[in-house]
Amino acid sequence: DQKQHLELCRDIAQKFNHDFGKDFFPIIEPVIMKQAARVMSLRNGLDKMSKSDPSDYSRIMIRDSAKLIDQKIKKAKTDTLPVPDNIDDAKLRPEALNLITIYAAINNSKIDDVFKEYGNKEFSFFKNKLSESLINLLEPIGSEMNKLLEDKNYLDQIIKEGSSRAQELANPIINEVYRIIGLLKT
Repeated sequence: DQKQHLELCRDIAQKFNHDFGKDFFPIIEPVIMKQAARVMSLRNGLDKMSKSDPSDYSRIMIRDSAKLIDQKIKKAKTDTLPVPDNIDDAKLRPEALNLITIYAAINNSKIDDVFKEYGNKEFSFFKNKLSESLINLLEPIGSEMNKLLEDKNYLDQIIKEGSSRAQELANPIINEVYRIIGLLKT
């Protein structure tokens, strides 16, 4: 989702560098993981997973409980056929391919390895394994987030320190930009 923001930053940097004849700002390129670059909805494998979808069961949220993750995966849309065992068959079944892609991404596996391990097995078995993997990955993160969100003083301190550090890093760059465009004397 952040690719557009990075592209805008790159365009602004290129324009500034060109207009002022300096290579001041680095020209950035987004790095997007090819696998799971676009995670699809758990309710419709043709739609992108989105927090704006009206169904809470269309997505996994980082703070979802283990029980809720398990429920969402069990209710994820699939068909009556077993797990496909190759990419060509999976491409004809978007919901199946979506779950396989999610599993491969969170387990740092190749999709072909997922086909070998789970191909032709029942989706209920595969969904249990996917659910376990998601819970193992997300539950510690969600638990820590919940703990941190309860400590407002700690969060306020982090914000204050972060703001101070950001200003410390940004001020010399802003001053140099002002100097380059002629608003500050050298």
